[in-house]
Amino acid sequence: MASFGYTHLAFAFAGISSDGLMEPYNGSGEFYSMYDSFNSIKDSYPSLKTLIAVGGWTFDQSRFVYVSSTADTRSTFASSVVDFLEATNFDGIDLDWVSLSRDVVHCCANARFLLTHLEPFN
Repeated sequence: MASFGYTHLAFAFAGISSDGLMEPYNGSGEFYSMYDSFNSIKDSYPSLKTLIAVGGWTFDQSRFVYVSSTADTRSTFASSVVDFLEATNFDGIDLDWVSLSRDVVHCCANARFLLTHLEPFN
């Protein structure tokens, strides 16, 4: 991958449960083997970083609104992101929030809060 100039690859997708926790897409445990297979490329290219995209065009965007709505839901989601990344061997996430809320304050608070929680993971 490095010889082609790639430094990061993203897997699409993971989701957010109705409880505000990061989960495999559509809650399907079948994705774990796909995540493992995808991340095995790092065995051959150890400097490569892999990301998991969360959301997507067909994803229920109201779940992003929910997890960004309060400090508690942001904290719960951020913690679940760290747990998910550790369990699946991804190096980071891509928040694929297709239709951003009109409440820019919550959007910015969510991103800032999530980054604060993910910093120790880095």
